[in-house]
Amino acid sequence: MSLLFKGFCLLVLLFPVVARGEILSPGERLYLQQNPEIQFATLTDYPPFEFIDDNGERQGMSVELIRWMSTEFRFQAVFIDMTAQEAREAILSGEADVITSFVYTDSVDSLLSISEPLFDLAVRIYVPPGTTDISSATDLQGRTVAVPAGDNSIEFLQEQGIGCSIVEADNSTDALHLLLDGEVEALIGEEQIIEFHLSNHHSLDDAVAVGGVLYTEPVCMVVSERDSLLSSIVNKGIMYARKEGIISGISTKWRGSPFHISERHKFPYLVQIQVAFVVLVSAVVLFFLWNVRLRHAVEKKTEYLEDSKKRLHQALDQANLGSWDCDILTGEVINNDRYSLMLGYSPGEMDFSMSSWLSLIHPADRQHLESYMDEFLRGSSGQFESEYRMKTRDGKWISIHSRGGVTERDRTGRPTRIAGIHQDVTRRKHSEYLVRKAVEDWENTFDALPELIAVLDFEGTIVRVNKAQAMALGLTREECKGKNLHSLMFPDDEIHLSRIPDLLAGKIKDTHLQELHIQKFDGDFEVSMATSEDPEDGSIRIIHVARNITSRKAAEKKQKEMEEHVQHTQKLESLGVLAGGIAHDFNNILMAIRGYTDLAVSCVDEEDQVFLYLSEINKSVRTASELSGQMLAYSGRGNFVLETVGINDIIEKLKPMFQVSVSRKAELRFHLAGKLPMVRVDSTQLEQVILNLLTNASEAIGSSSGIITVTTGQEKRFPPGVQDRQEEEKTYAFIQVEDTGSGMSEEVLQKLFEPFFTTKFTGRGLGMAVVQGIVEGHNGFIEVNSKLGSGSSLKLFIPGLEEAAISPKSDGEGVSSVREKAGIGVLLVDDEKNILFIGKHTLTKAGYIVYTATDGEKAVEEYTNHGEAIHCVVLDLTMPVMDGVECLRELKKLDPAVKVILSSGYNQQEVENRIRLEEIAGYLKKPYGLSALRSEVKKVLQS
Repeated sequence: MSLLFKGFCLLVLLFPVVARGEILSPGERLYLQQNPEIQFATLTDYPPFEFIDDNGERQGMSVELIRWMSTEFRFQAVFIDMTAQEAREAILSGEADVITSFVYTDSVDSLLSISEPLFDLAVRIYVPPGTTDISSATDLQGRTVAVPAGDNSIEFLQEQGIGCSIVEADNSTDALHLLLDGEVEALIGEEQIIEFHLSNHHSLDDAVAVGGVLYTEPVCMVVSERDSLLSSIVNKGIMYARKEGIISGISTKWRGSPFHISERHKFPYLVQIQVAFVVLVSAVVLFFLWNVRLRHAVEKKTEYLEDSKKRLHQALDQANLGSWDCDILTGEVINNDRYSLMLGYSPGEMDFSMSSWLSLIHPADRQHLESYMDEFLRGSSGQFESEYRMKTRDGKWISIHSRGGVTERDRTGRPTRIAGIHQDVTRRKHSEYLVRKAVEDWENTFDALPELIAVLDFEGTIVRVNKAQAMALGLTREECKGKNLHSLMFPDDEIHLSRIPDLLAGKIKDTHLQELHIQKFDGDFEVSMATSEDPEDGSIRIIHVARNITSRKAAEKKQKEMEEHVQHTQKLESLGVLAGGIAHDFNNILMAIRGYTDLAVSCVDEEDQVFLYLSEINKSVRTASELSGQMLAYSGRGNFVLETVGINDIIEKLKPMFQVSVSRKAELRFHLAGKLPMVRVDSTQLEQVILNLLTNASEAIGSSSGIITVTTGQEKRFPPGVQDRQEEEKTYAFIQVEDTGSGMSEEVLQKLFEPFFTTKFTGRGLGMAVVQGIVEGHNGFIEVNSKLGSGSSLKLFIPGLEEAAISPKSDGEGVSSVREKAGIGVLLVDDEKNILFIGKHTLTKAGYIVYTATDGEKAVEEYTNHGEAIHCVVLDLTMPVMDGVECLRELKKLDPAVKVILSSGYNQQEVENRIRLEEIAGYLKKPYGLSALRSEVKKVLQS
């Protein structure tokens, strides 16, 4: 009998294994051997079937069923969080194998295989407690009802012909909130989901189910239609779980009583219950016998374990380490007293659990820690190490360094228990922060400096560089390390970094500083080197600093060029003043020569040989006068006969001469502006300037073919030399002469307007100097653009006249012919006695009474004494003691109506710059002839 009982017990114990082996076919078992890991697509928030709880752990009825199936059929279940749409796409694409929870509808995709139902969702009506007027679906007529968006309940209400105001929520949970907040009168939702939410977050009494079940929706698993073996395995697992009472047990656990299952899914469990009872009794007997045998061994080991535990706790206390031991399946955590004291709690005061531990983690660290824990538990590594912040009892945050590992695994290899230690590293972390902050501040300063800074070893190899140095080299800071700075920056300089040995040897006491032009950077740099000790290893480093001084050097160069330009300008001005002074004195001499010659001519007959000689002297005087005029023109004080003309009129007048003046190989082109301001110029002088420029352009083209372009126009420009840009711009008429000739070098351009500089073999070097003098004498200026081999462009700017300044010419208004009258007095003022003698002789001979004075003061004295007898004054502009300008003012004080003829070797415009035209009655340009003197005096007296 004893042997039979033992055999029966063995048969009972082996029965589940044999049964499991017979459930799957050989092909299905082979499938699981080849695919030991099954990917399950789960919904993150679909309680009570599948969800992530507050501790970050995956929970739910479907999840527990899958875990049971994975243990029974020996495969590893991998859960992947997805939305419902993502899960469907993942099954079709093969990214996932099974959808864990799927509500069956008639419109299921034909590519999906639906499993046997796991649970039936009962759809019911929920109302607030105390509601008496809603007890069935028909009572919803005219009510406000909340339903999940897209739910079958909408179609159900329509089919039943129930007219109500439907409020769609995102899901059943949100629909429940609408009911609890009083925004709707009733709710249609899934019984399991609604009651799970009420029991966990509210109270089951907050909402009451009324009437019966409206309809049921089966919850199934879904597999791809292509994967028939896996579909069969899933269906067999569900049927086996239902047969073994697993599904019923899961339902009871999550709700307290089994969920409603359709009649077609019920099985007769009587035989199974009987077998289970026998197994249970057998297990109790075996456990009792095994417990008796082990009791003695346990008692022997208990004392040893207690002693070991005591020594371990002492060691942990001395090391200020808190220990922890966590049961992953239950979430229970066991800690030592030091763990509590570390957080400011008394021993036994803390609630040790996974959820309480997570609640103390700093929010900024929690997500990362949860991800790390999840990855650790899913991985094969058995070691855990992390740092995070925890909240103490007084609300402060301390830094914890946690180390641990897996201490228990289930038969599939998944961790079920982990343990480790905590260490308070707050002080260390603070010290690390201070060091890191100091390093960051130094790094930020190091990188913010615009200088190129490199730290080198004694061989010139780069140890580190700042951001500016790396960018200048076109490398990253990491790429710079290990490279030789000399080869990167100074490949052509053999001297600079060769000073490093002297620097290291102390031969160079101070910082070595020098200026270099670094070809690689195309700029000038001030480079310095100094030594420094590396705090890490005590080695000597070279601090190499390069400061870009290109802008400073360019500014210095520009300043020097400006100074040279000023000196050059002053030199030219000095030459102009000298030339003007010489020409003025020369004109006085020529005036005397011409005067005496005219007097001599009046004393001889034209047939006399002496008359011929005197005529030749006058020709020489005129030639000398022209040379003097050129000198005055260079000084900008030439003799100008001003008139109001148009620039285009002058060009049109000169066109025939242009054709003769330029080479036949040169093509002339004209671009004359339609409307230009009039200008007040000496037409003859301006014509000479234009012809000079045309001749130069033709000679620049030479024997080659080329184009000469003459352009006119107007521009608004600031006068040359104006510093205050607040002044208004003036209108200038311009004449531009361009050629496609040989062009000019920089050296030629710099000397272009210097007197006596010429590029022609027979030239005198006065052409362009005179051109500049004439243009500036008209208050204009010249712009030159030329490049060797690319032709030249010279642009003359002449001030334009405003409309009001243009008046009809008066030159044609003749003076009536009158005789010189005896008794009319003329005061002749000049510092040259020869001019006074000749003038007095000429005017006396013409019948005038002549008074003379050698300077302005004497002239004022003469006019004071003889003013009533003096009808006209011929006044020299430049005299000692009192010049002509001051003398004129004094004479005007004595007699505002005094008639003054001004005499000067300078041009009329120069005179206009010093004296208003209305203050003088006439003008004589030296050297003048005796007939010109008589004519001007006669004209003034008759005006």
